[in-house]
Amino acid sequence: MYDDWDFLSIFSNKTRRDILKSLCDASSYALNISRQMRISSQAVNKQIDILESMGIISPVNMQSRIGPARKVYEPGGFSTIIIDYSRSFMGIKRMELTEIAGDKKTVDEMLSELKSVNNEINEMDKKRAALVSVKDSIIKSLKEKSSMMGEFHRNIINTYIETMDAKVTASYYGLPEAMVRKLINEFKNIG
Repeated sequence: MYDDWDFLSIFSNKTRRDILKSLCDASSYALNISRQMRISSQAVNKQIDILESMGIISPVNMQSRIGPARKVYEPGGFSTIIIDYSRSFMGIKRMELTEIAGDKKTVDEMLSELKSVNNEINEMDKKRAALVSVKDSIIKSLKEKSSMMGEFHRNIINTYIETMDAKVTASYYGLPEAMVRKLINEFKNIG
């Protein structure tokens, strides 16, 4: 199973990004992608295998008028990815996108709506960045407090701070949840 960081690695390769961009414009078969991008079919097939294994594209057999069915690739697994990188923590969150049926609108209405949606997203991004700064400050202060503990206890507390879940933290370290909760309560009393 892949985690969100693995998913992010898909986009580190320019060929994979170009294949995805091409498939978002129109479904296609590997040889056609190879011709359009002017790279070897082996290079395209290698990247297609990776994209398919990650669930980002999927093959569909299309009947051909002159021969056997062709394997055509279509994009899928659409999502939005948020990455936080701060002094005190790193995080990634991938959220699946749902398809919304388009209303019958004029081009002008759709352009106006797109502009409005983009403005709304930009405002949300600014608010999110401000909240992440507050989160960073809080985590930094908590980690300073946890530095007074021994290394093993500090690691447990820092994992709890990251997950905010005693059960997950206990499972990560193979400890009883009650022990982790006791350590969290001791940490709360540091003041």
